[in-house]
Amino acid sequence: MKYYVVVVIILLILGVLFISHDNIPTNIVEEEKVNGESRIEIIEDGTGFTIFYDKVTSVVYFAPDRGGISPMYNTDGSLYLYGSVG
Repeated sequence: MKYYVVVVIILLILGVLFISHDNIPTNIVEEEKVNGESRIEIIEDGTGFTIFYDKVTSVVYFAPDRGGISPMYNTDGSLYLYGSVG
């Protein structure tokens, strides 16, 4: 009996995760215009991710296709700036 309860709970959890996966936005990056030009410049558009930088701040960002955006960091914890080494 315990086995069936555990199996049902696992199937319910997997079902909820599977259903909620379809609701994740895939394109949450909206381009902001500065003087009529795009504020972002795409550096690399790979399989499953995009790396771009903000032309105003020069901060480099990582955006997986499944949603979300994260700034990239140097090994010392500072923000990675486009054009900088390290």
